[in-house]
Formats: sequence, structure tokens, C-alpha cells
Amino acid sequence: MEKRLNLIERVVGLLIEPHKTLKYIGENPDLLGPVIIIFLVNLFAIPIQEYSQDLLERLQVPASRSLMFTAQIFAGYLGWLIIGAIYLAITRVLGGTANFRQLLALSGYIQFIALLGIMVKTPVLAITGNLITFSPAIFLEVQERIYTPLGAMLERFDLLNLYSLFLLGLGFIKIARLSLKKTIILMGFFWIWGTIFSVLGAMFL
Repeated sequence: MEKRLNLIERVVGLLIEPHKTLKYIGENPDLLGPVIIIFLVNLFAIPIQEYSQDLLERLQVPASRSLMFTAQIFAGYLGWLIIGAIYLAITRVLGGTANFRQLLALSGYIQFIALLGIMVKTPVLAITGNLITFSPAIFLEVQERIYTPLGAMLERFDLLNLYSLFLLGLGFIKIARLSLKKTIILMGFFWIWGTIFSVLGAMFL
């Protein structure tokens, strides 16, 4: 009989045994875990969002730009449902076999990687007053990192973001049963378009 993995074992497994863990999540696609993870992502991100808001005010950026910046934060339950629907459509087009519940579980559990980043950034921000990054953009000032195309480009190489992309691709292979070739092309497509939108967003802030 297959051992059941609890929430802690699943999220730890994403780091130490991603192949086995994603296969398990595909076979046992619970939604409570993702609901908890997404809630924690948004909860622990509050100090970072407040820091960004204060930064905008110090730079005397118009309120409308602050609204645009907030709109770029791709999180929350509505985003989770939309992403799951997009993944389902892509899976169907590419001949995959995963259902909506499986893809919701996949996208939700992957957000644990974002939670890890936030749980490191938030205390560092509280102690030092600086917002760190895990990308080459660490060599730029915070303003340049957020509000310039170069900063947006470099942030796309964030190590946690890249690992999330790896897990997503592995999930499409293990859960949706897509081929390696299709998955690589799909992940490249996601990364390129994500970069384009990030750079354009920085240009208009």
C-alpha cells in the first residue's frame, strides 16, 4: 500500500524528491494543501508589498502607477483558478491527460517555492531594511531592479523562479503525460513571454 504524504512531506519532497513527489501529487491531487500555501504566500508577502508601496511614495510615483504595480502581483485564489484553467487548455491542445483538479494541485503546490523566497526575504527586510533577490539583479539598486527593463530582465533569472519553472515542466511530464520535447518548448514559451511582459511592465511603470 502506498504511503500517504502529508502537506509537510509533499512540500519538502518538491525540494529533495521532485520526480517522486509530483507523481504522487498527480495521483493524489488534494486542494487543501494549495489553499494553505496560497494563503501563506499572500500573508507573508504583506511586508514586502508595504515596502514596495513606501518606496513608490518616496519616489513620488503617482498612485496610478502603484495600482499598476499591485496588479502585476500574480497571486491569490482567483489567479490560481485561472492558471489551472490555462494549464488544462494547454494540456488538452498538446494531447495531455491531466484533469483540472490535478493541474490545480500542481500549480498550487509549486507556489511553495515562492513561499520559501518570501519567508527569507521578509525577515531580511525587517532586519536590514533591504529587499533581497535571488537573481543577478542583486547588483542593482532596488529602484533599478523594479522599475527598469534591465532589472526586470535580470529578475527573470531568479533561482527560485527557475526552479518553479523546472517543477512545472516536470509536472507536465509526470502528471499531464506530455513528452519531453513538448514540455521543453512549452516551458521556453512560458519563460520568453513572461520576460516580455515583465520588461514591458517595467517600461511603463
